[in-house]
Amino acid sequence: MHLERCFRTLPHHQDTGGFFVAILRRKESVKLNENNNLVEQQEAVNKQITTLIRKQNFSRKRRGFVNKEEPFIFLANHSEETDLRESLKKYFGILPENFSHKNLLFIMFKVVNAGMSILKNIISEKVSPCHYRIKQDGLPILLPWITKRIIDLPTPLFIRILHGGKTSEKEISQYLPLNDLGEEESLFFKDFEPGSLILRINSPFSKVVCAWIGANSISAFVSREERFHLLSILGEDITKFKRKTETTRQGKAAAKFNNNNKIKLVLLMSSTGPRPLGTDGTDFKHRQRVAASIKLSIQYKFYLKLLFLLHFLILLPLWAKVGGELIFTHFKLMKQPTVWRRIDLPRAYPWEYMWCLSFIPIILAIPSFQKNKLLLLKLSYYSQFLFGITPCAIGLGSQFPELLDYIRFGEQSKVPTFSGNFPMVILWYLFFLAVFQIQGFSMYFTFNLLNAWKRDPITLKQSAEKAQGVKKDE
Repeated sequence: MHLERCFRTLPHHQDTGGFFVAILRRKESVKLNENNNLVEQQEAVNKQITTLIRKQNFSRKRRGFVNKEEPFIFLANHSEETDLRESLKKYFGILPENFSHKNLLFIMFKVVNAGMSILKNIISEKVSPCHYRIKQDGLPILLPWITKRIIDLPTPLFIRILHGGKTSEKEISQYLPLNDLGEEESLFFKDFEPGSLILRINSPFSKVVCAWIGANSISAFVSREERFHLLSILGEDITKFKRKTETTRQGKAAAKFNNNNKIKLVLLMSSTGPRPLGTDGTDFKHRQRVAASIKLSIQYKFYLKLLFLLHFLILLPLWAKVGGELIFTHFKLMKQPTVWRRIDLPRAYPWEYMWCLSFIPIILAIPSFQKNKLLLLKLSYYSQFLFGITPCAIGLGSQFPELLDYIRFGEQSKVPTFSGNFPMVILWYLFFLAVFQIQGFSMYFTFNLLNAWKRDPITLKQSAEKAQGVKKDE
């Protein structure tokens, strides 16, 4: 093919597809077959005519769909190019030796709409004296120039406005009646006419929210997702609030499915579903604190599962010992096998029966990991002490005289033995050493996991107020 004789154009040279340029030269004339008759020539001409007609029709149909691009306008005038070079060299230090000015070009594009909506028109004049209200999206841009209708609220009142009011026991409204406010709280809105307001808090972080005050109520004009986000940052429990909104959404979806036999699933963070709103970065410390608690929660769950596995491995031999004694000796449900007779285990102590119930904390703790159920984990924590630590402490004290007897007299002591040779008191104290470590670490990680799950808004507010007090003193 001799492609080295062609001129190759790459895509980035002209912002087009790559292709080869070459000159094709015909060396010989085409020899027609002498046997071709006039009929074949006429058919060939007819085929060419039909193909030309089809191409013309296709080009007419596709003419409206041609992609029209703005042309690249290069610097044609030499004087303009010289002025541009000198200006860039003098002001920016762009040298022509390092940067080719032929890469510069002008391109024009059309902008239909640009900007952000910061105000919304109010049609009715009876609602507010001003014909516009401020929107939450454009509030950060317009806030530095606003000097009126800004209220600095305490955090509890701000949280109460975000929660809204209750129309009934099951329904929650975003409008908070002014009559539900106390005397001190109503003083914040006493001198304001109905219309748009700006609510601002500075504890535990600074945040500004658009609101609307009417004749009898006040409401925060933010989306449901941003309302949940602000409440969670302020340490409020939004699970009940979310459940009620989810039940209303589910009811609407079910009614729509019954009417039209169709259902639409809205997934969070999907391509069509709602997306969580971002923040201005003032809640960074709080998010870091929450992220740390989540990380610790995952670690403590893993440690507890590992400790529960070790606990279960120790529990199995004791179940076999106590269960065999109940089946073969007390109730005599089965005959003693020869293996059981050869082992010759001593009778079980009362604390052994009690420690066999130490599986109860595991049953309570494992289901609590899925949805961070505090009640189940608290019951597991206390039952670990009741069924795990207490029996072993009793056994440690009751077996201590046997340990002293074995230390004094050695093999001549009357200490119960395992298989007639090894003293059981040594096995019991090894058992106590392992169990106290496993139970102690289990209670330690359970206690820390409870603290990681707890999100007490009162303590958060107190810590924020203390931090502000320290700053003021400084």
